[in-house]
Amino acid sequence: MIQTIDAGYDEVLCIMCANAAGSTTQHDNWRVHQVRNCATALVGATQGTPVPNKIINFVDNAALVEQAAGSASFFTNPFNGECGVITACSIKAAGCTDAYTGDKLSITSNTGKVESK
Repeated sequence: MIQTIDAGYDEVLCIMCANAAGSTTQHDNWRVHQVRNCATALVGATQGTPVPNKIINFVDNAALVEQAAGSASFFTNPFNGECGVITACSIKAAGCTDAYTGDKLSITSNTGKVESK
């Protein structure tokens, strides 16, 4: 059986066996399910209604203000059942290569909640 299909697959089969005299037996509706490659499951994940860009008014208050409730604000994870929920998020600089080095925004790693000063 192939077990290298990134998207996974389902096959429902009938196994039929016979002896030399022609007598047969069968096992119908045998299901083989290959779980998708969870290492690539979120590649290209998108959100149907992306969270809009934010404009934040000045408020003389040091409390953090929620700007995005969590990772679901940015991405759809249609593979929770097979691959699990999103467990780690981080902020990167624009371009998504370099680490965010600013101190004005923070993210809660396990939820993806973004807050601002």
